[in-house]
Amino acid sequence: MMTMPIARWIEAVLADKGLAARYGEAARGYLAILERHFFAKWDAKAWRELAGGRGLYYWPPRPYQPKPVSLPMNQYTAFGRTIIKLWQLTGKQIYRDRAEKMARMVKSLLRVKDGAYWWYYAEPVADWDGREKPSFVEHTHYADMDVGFMIDAYEAGIVFDRQDMQRLTNTFLKVMWNGSLDHPTVAGAVDGGNGTSTALADFVRLAQFDPRVWTICYRINRNTKDIKRLALILACEKYAR
Repeated sequence: MMTMPIARWIEAVLADKGLAARYGEAARGYLAILERHFFAKWDAKAWRELAGGRGLYYWPPRPYQPKPVSLPMNQYTAFGRTIIKLWQLTGKQIYRDRAEKMARMVKSLLRVKDGAYWWYYAEPVADWDGREKPSFVEHTHYADMDVGFMIDAYEAGIVFDRQDMQRLTNTFLKVMWNGSLDHPTVAGAVDGGNGTSTALADFVRLAQFDPRVWTICYRINRNTKDIKRLALILACEKYAR
């Protein structure tokens, strides 16, 4: 979650001649740090591939945890969002490979009901997980990160397609939203349960598929004290016009 904004900053600098002239050396230095100390370090010790061309990152064994544990979706996709950006910045196939395999993992865990997606926070995807059943249905504040990865992958042409985006939009509008534009609320989980939530900084990007999403997210958060969240929502206002 910390490295992805850094990667976006690198991209913005290197794409602009004026910024590149002033900050290009720093941007390339940060890129080298991300490649070596973020990706290479953790990929060597915590990446695993599974059946169906899927993959994810996991917690390696530790003194108090003798067996590996697969990360929940929102955690390995947070890693994946930076990896997508590293592929876009460098063109290196290893980043594309990891992003594709994580995207396949995510897509394999999505359930379809009435044209909408729902999914769990974590599932026993590998033999080492030792869980017979999935955990709870994904809460909205975690799902916001999951959806961010799925949209990033879609926009990069990786695994997810327009039908996937429509199903996610249906999740938001037909399952999670209360149907009111005057007093909108959004559920606290992707199946419509668990109270309400205001964590919509990546869900708002679904407004490119239905502009009502932006209106809902803005009206819920327009009085928020979380300036970062509101800024991210306002940055997507272009989709509502």
